[in-house]
Amino acid sequence: MAGEFRSSAWAVVGAMLLILAGCRPPQDDPLERALSGLDRQPPVAFASIAPGLYNHDLALELKCDDGSTGPVSGCGDIHYTLDGSPPTINSRLVVRLIDITQSTVVRFYAIDKQGNRSPDYSVAYQIDKAPPQVTVTTAGHLYWLTCSDGDGSGCATVYYTTNDTDPDTSSPVYQAPYPITLDCLTDILGYKAVDKAGNWSAVQYSFYSEPVDVQANPGASRFVNRNTAVVLDGSGSSPAATIYEWRQLSGTGILPTKSVIGITQSFSAPDIIGTLRFQLRVKTALYQPDGVTPICYSAPALVTVQVMEDVSRMVFVDGDLGDDVNDGSFTAPVATISQGLALANTAAADLYVKVRQSANGSTSAYNEIANTLIARDGVSMYGGYGADWTRDVSSHPVQIVTDYNGIHFQNVMHGAEISGFEIKASAPLIANHDVFGVRVSGGGGSPVFWISNNTITSASVNELDKVANLLRGSSYAVHVTGVATLVLQDNVLRAGDGAAGANGTQGAPGANGLSGVTSETRLGAISTYAVANGGDGGQAAANGGSCQVPGFAGSGGAFGGLAGTVDVMSGESGLTGTAGADGVDGVINGDGTGTFDGMMGLNQAVIGQGGTDGQPGLIGGGGGGSYCVTAPTRPWFDGAGGGSGGEPGTQGTMATGGADGGVSAGVALHLIGSASLQGNDIRSGNGGNGGAGGTGGLFGLGGRGGRGAIVHVPNTLVFARGGDGGRGGDGGRGGDGASGSGGPSYGIYLGYGVASASIQNNAIRAGNGGAGADTSNHGPAGNGGVSYGIYDRDINDGSVTVAGNTLVKGAGGRGGGGEEAQVSIFMADTNNLPRELVEQEKKKQQIRDAYGPDGRTGVAAETNY
Repeated sequence: MAGEFRSSAWAVVGAMLLILAGCRPPQDDPLERALSGLDRQPPVAFASIAPGLYNHDLALELKCDDGSTGPVSGCGDIHYTLDGSPPTINSRLVVRLIDITQSTVVRFYAIDKQGNRSPDYSVAYQIDKAPPQVTVTTAGHLYWLTCSDGDGSGCATVYYTTNDTDPDTSSPVYQAPYPITLDCLTDILGYKAVDKAGNWSAVQYSFYSEPVDVQANPGASRFVNRNTAVVLDGSGSSPAATIYEWRQLSGTGILPTKSVIGITQSFSAPDIIGTLRFQLRVKTALYQPDGVTPICYSAPALVTVQVMEDVSRMVFVDGDLGDDVNDGSFTAPVATISQGLALANTAAADLYVKVRQSANGSTSAYNEIANTLIARDGVSMYGGYGADWTRDVSSHPVQIVTDYNGIHFQNVMHGAEISGFEIKASAPLIANHDVFGVRVSGGGGSPVFWISNNTITSASVNELDKVANLLRGSSYAVHVTGVATLVLQDNVLRAGDGAAGANGTQGAPGANGLSGVTSETRLGAISTYAVANGGDGGQAAANGGSCQVPGFAGSGGAFGGLAGTVDVMSGESGLTGTAGADGVDGVINGDGTGTFDGMMGLNQAVIGQGGTDGQPGLIGGGGGGSYCVTAPTRPWFDGAGGGSGGEPGTQGTMATGGADGGVSAGVALHLIGSASLQGNDIRSGNGGNGGAGGTGGLFGLGGRGGRGAIVHVPNTLVFARGGDGGRGGDGGRGGDGASGSGGPSYGIYLGYGVASASIQNNAIRAGNGGAGADTSNHGPAGNGGVSYGIYDRDINDGSVTVAGNTLVKGAGGRGGGGEEAQVSIFMADTNNLPRELVEQEKKKQQIRDAYGPDGRTGVAAETNY
């Protein structure tokens, strides 16, 4: 035994010496084994887009990688800043893609689930979306081109031609400061520039002219209806003119080539509202009589053709030169959108709006936040008009800041359109309102409504909307209901976040019951509840002769104690009243997907039901009968009266349910015959979190029973007592309200009654679903809000064609019970899709479900079908 001990001791000493020498002992070390299972390596964070110069907005994803070998705990949070400051634990947390719309420095770091922090990272993005500008200066035959890019990335190259062709990257490069020489044989200079970010200027043209004896006259500028015949007539030029050259400078292509010859030019006005500009140059002959010296064209003269919807119904808005006292004609425009709509609504006219110019020459917005902008049936709105009333929807979008109603087209029964605007709908300043960018409400008939070439933004709904018992606020960039045909084309649509649902109200506690009344005589005490009266005591014999019958319980005393007898002089106490039943808790009906009636989401958790009142306490028994002995000298005494029963406690009132979180939808459609959505950039915000359900009111306690009367038999130690009243029953607890579900986020929401929809070549990104509210009472927790790129509410109301879209889904909201809501890029009626599309959808489902670093927060894009 001693030898074994010595061997063990030497083994321990040897192991310690090995450790001190820096060697691992050969046997297993539990401490080292535990430490070796920890993740002690920091994660790596990186940006999805390389830093650099870009000419468009970016949707940046910050990602984390915690490795795949050794102990790995997994990525946790990523914190970031956008102002160049170092990120901290209090900095913004990555929950979705980050929109980079201007030059920005993004700094960030990641933490894994073991708490290891990555290094700080920094990426810089320069955003330049403005094209450069080219100006020309001349001196006789010499032409100089100058490029400027303002505060942008700087000019890169200027290309030019002199042969009446559009310049491109294969054209000659202008070399400043050397001039370009023009003459009458090569007198058409075309030029355009590109900056370092890749933005191109528009093609411009210059012409060399020498003084000549003829002048061009293309006729008067005019307004024409679309699809009507137009004749350009140069016969008003100098009589000596023999050659007439027309050139179209802007608008939809009308003339077959850049330059056409002829005194007149005839064409049909296009179907698109816009501005057509033409120039006319004339000359007498190609050459002088010597046949060698060229004859130059006259200076060009311009004519404008404004293509309108109906020239008999026009109202014009000019925020810089107009006045609201004007009649709204082209020569006397009004100054505000609201006044323009007032005139247009009265005359069923169309509204044409020119951009506003700020003091520094940039465009500024029409501020209509104090007004509600409503367009009645038959009214269209056309923006995109520049300072000279040339319409270019891409270069001159008219900016409007509206209230939370946005622009509402009401009772639409005839075709109408809105195009060429940049609309920003503001958050509501009062409670319980949704936010709409553009809203269309059909009024019957078979109208075709166009929404094209706009940028429409609906603000996030602020917390003013979180008011008890009211529906939550939702945010819709475009909301359309009840039109036969909708065309949504080439728009940029941004919906804000839905508001958090209101918390349910708490139930009021029940009142305690009053105590019963104490009896003072043979008669039982009287209660406010008839069945709780005390019983009367027994009555003594009038002649004092024989033993009397004991007293009985008084009126309503069926549940009272028995009266006292000759031998038992005290009556029994009444029974305690039955307690009221508890109220039934509310049940949840919001499932995180929301419901629509063409106006807004309407789900709200069901309120709890109230408890019932407690029953009254039962009456006390009657007092004892007269005391009975055989000795005639003993008098008879009446029995004592019983006390009344205690009053019941009342019920606690029911609580209300928490409201569901608000909806965020880039596009929401309801009751549409045919919808075509093409070429749009659509993003929704996050759904609002659900509100917590209220707690039902506590029950009231039943009142104590009244005491019975006491009678003393003289000359004895005997006391006769009436029975006490029973205690009142307690009230029932009020029912608890259910908690609200998180609001959904939809890129595109197809509601009920959408007969057919074609969704093609759009960029669609959904936000995150809102969280369902937890519950600390008896009511159920709310569900998490869903996130869908495209969602078809009713798969049986029509067919949906989906092709060529880039779709990004967000994360499903977490329910109050811990479960997560469903996410999908496309949730639609697959029974009506072509078979090959259904098969592709099935193949992609596993990929969709696996998106995101943690299996939940998918942000990767898919090009579908």
